[in-house]
Amino acid sequence: MKSIKAYLPNVLLTFLLVFALLGAELLAFVQAAVLHPAVFRQITKQEKLDEKAFSALSDTFVSRSHSTGIPAEVFLDALSPELLGECIDLRTEAFFAYLHGSDSEAPQPDLTAMQDSIRTFFENYADENGYEKDAAFEEKVTAVTEEYAGIVETAADPFRFGTLRRNGWLDTGRKYLRYLTPAMIGCITAALLLMVLLIVCNRKQKPLLAYWYGLASLISGILLLLPCAYLKATDFFAGFALKEPQTYAAVVGLLRLVTDKALLLGIITAVIGAALLIAFAVIPKPKATA
Repeated sequence: MKSIKAYLPNVLLTFLLVFALLGAELLAFVQAAVLHPAVFRQITKQEKLDEKAFSALSDTFVSRSHSTGIPAEVFLDALSPELLGECIDLRTEAFFAYLHGSDSEAPQPDLTAMQDSIRTFFENYADENGYEKDAAFEEKVTAVTEEYAGIVETAADPFRFGTLRRNGWLDTGRKYLRYLTPAMIGCITAALLLMVLLIVCNRKQKPLLAYWYGLASLISGILLLLPCAYLKATDFFAGFALKEPQTYAAVVGLLRLVTDKALLLGIITAVIGAALLIAFAVIPKPKATA
């Protein structure tokens, strides 16, 4: 009966420790491996989002040229994958600045060359066809310039930060983001407190700590590892239906990267737990005292 009374608190504390460890890991992981601009820049480079955005714009402008009569080269000759890559990076920086409290407007990409190319095309067209460059002419140039600048800016926003902000999701995220660090600290504190309580419960049989700590670490690692392994094994994210190729590459690439990192974290946690259990099995144990 005495051993059962000692066993039950250990089980309860270990059970709670599993979720405290899991919570601390997940919250720290979100801050370090998800909500960090370096992760998005890595995806931009890894998935060649600048080239995909340029290719998508090329298809769009060629398609629109049939109805507008404006050759795609008017726009494409003033653009480049490098410029679109800079636009994507600007969007990423503005996103994280806004997420962390900045209310300043997002920096706009430099589309001066494209604007000049559009004006040159219309002026040459007007000269060749005898059209007057009046207010109506200026209005037309301005309308086309704004329309196509919007198309470029949308193509250069593969992570759809603009959509998230317009729909108010960024405001919601910014509201709850400030609770992320306190929640992580709370989980870490809870885990440390539970570990101390386990020390108290096993003060006469300290080798048992390796068993309980190892068990908690192993289970929390498996709880993180299993869903990530399933997502990776089934290539779950490949089934996402996203129209723009650069958006598909950005979203799916980001989710796959996060899954890989979470899988690695789960493996490391489970291995640490297994190592502690092995250590408990091989280290000599003193006989329990009354």
